[in-house]
Amino acid sequence: MSENSNLRGRPSSIPALVFIALFALAIPGYGAQFQLGVQIRAGFSGAGAGAWEVGAGDTSGTPSATVDATPYWANNTDRRVEIEYQRATNTLVVRLYQDATNTSAFNQANFNPTGGSQVAAGATWTLPAASFFVTAASGPNPPTSITLSNLALTSLSGALNILQPIQQTTLSASRAANGATSTVTETQDIVFQGDATGSWRLTGILNLTGIAGAAGASGNELSFGFAGTAVGAAVPEASTLLLIGMGMVALGLCHRRTNSKR
Repeated sequence: MSENSNLRGRPSSIPALVFIALFALAIPGYGAQFQLGVQIRAGFSGAGAGAWEVGAGDTSGTPSATVDATPYWANNTDRRVEIEYQRATNTLVVRLYQDATNTSAFNQANFNPTGGSQVAAGATWTLPAASFFVTAASGPNPPTSITLSNLALTSLSGALNILQPIQQTTLSASRAANGATSTVTETQDIVFQGDATGSWRLTGILNLTGIAGAAGASGNELSFGFAGTAVGAAVPEASTLLLIGMGMVALGLCHRRTNSKR
């Protein structure tokens, strides 16, 4: 038998290499990530564009979805805050209740974070300490304060995997009349994995003072906010799964053709 006939009788390794390459494309990568942001502030209900109180977006500084608090803030009154990430619909939900319970009416901002649908349920979330803040900014004549208390991180379905817990469950910033800006942040990053569905909920009680009257705080002069980043395995795209399926079919056909020549 000639050398050429021996080569023709051997199974080609090229289809297998193609299959391996396609399979590698379908393996989730751990570089996938996205971020989100939340801000709740004094604002000024009914004052037109830019006067919102509740915001959600890809960053806390520039919310993409905003709503007014109705009724507007009452001075020195506790109001419950809920921030949820619902992975099934890739939705960030920010709720501000009218009182300190979750049975009262609420205002809600919804936002779909950019790239969130591409990260798998087991992603690791980080809420950086430096981005988790309450601020009483200079501006109003009367003294002002903002307090976020009873901070808790819970699940929507099943248990969370808390890797680094909330260090400060109460954050409070205050300033004297005509005083300088005061900002207080968390003392360490909050790190966790979501529940069985990849979802989570952060709750707390928010209280603002110095909010009443024409000279009271408005806009960002009293505010709470944070940013969060999720890093984890990427969800394979449908086109990638189609490619690997085609590769498997092609490999099977090539293997069958090789066997028929033996």
